[in-house]
Amino acid sequence: MRPIDTEEKRIHFLFLLAIVLKGLNGLLEIGLGLLLMFTDTFSNVVFFLTRDAIIDDPDNYFATHLRAFASQSHEAFFIGGLYLVAHGSVKVFIAGTLWRNYSWAYPAAMAILALFILYEAIYVIQTYSIPFFLLSLFDVVMLWLVSHEYKKWPHHV
Repeated sequence: MRPIDTEEKRIHFLFLLAIVLKGLNGLLEIGLGLLLMFTDTFSNVVFFLTRDAIIDDPDNYFATHLRAFASQSHEAFFIGGLYLVAHGSVKVFIAGTLWRNYSWAYPAAMAILALFILYEAIYVIQTYSIPFFLLSLFDVVMLWLVSHEYKKWPHHV
């Protein structure tokens, strides 16, 4: 077996792994979005977890700010949940169509990933968010993997 074949197999495996991770992330976002939209679970968990910190120190900066965030109106959580459901649905759609190997899914996925990366980059520049930076790195790698797989298609050569 030639070394390039081994490298291509490794890249293809990473592509499949990235698809699975993107799909699972999308399902998690949908689930969390539905929880935010239709239950008070998030607020209840925050209040439960910060209870001891507030008892020990009523002016605890982290606990008081986390509780203030969890005390937002139901409409705010509904909008946040709606965003998560929509974003997660797009991720699951991308992962599903790439997994099924539809030829039109590759350019569509590259366009959507590019938009995700643009949004994430703007957000990182504004907030210096490490998690969003890591998410954008994952999406850059995913974009490269999708592009690489698409270039291997016979009709595209």
